[in-house]
Amino acid sequence: MSIRPPSWAATRDPTATAHLYTVDHDQRGATRVALHGELDRVAAERLDATLHDLARQTQELILDLSGVNFMDCGGLFAILRCHQACRDSACSLMLLHPSEQVRALLARVGLLDRLTVIEAGPVPSEHAGSTTNES
Repeated sequence: MSIRPPSWAATRDPTATAHLYTVDHDQRGATRVALHGELDRVAAERLDATLHDLARQTQELILDLSGVNFMDCGGLFAILRCHQACRDSACSLMLLHPSEQVRALLARVGLLDRLTVIEAGPVPSEHAGSTTNES
């Protein structure tokens, strides 16, 4: 499977690592997308198509948010659109290790109780094969 890298636009912090995400697949049919840096509106728009495609191609989609140090409403909407795409495709969605800022935002808008969020514990380690995408 080929994943095209997004055309990430500049973020508030030009040294932020939001220009990078990795996609790992495991033998169970799970796909893990590890996001890094800032997930703002512009970055989220570029990520939407990839997440939508992955939701149709996998049984379980894991968004690793531990590397996201900033997320605004654009990032929230991207997660909600991803959640809907997963529901439409009979794919489960899990948010893994949200950073403190992201967790606070999810709590503030009432999504911590509505989405599957894993806040502690080991990261699933059965991921074989890794694709790194950067612009």
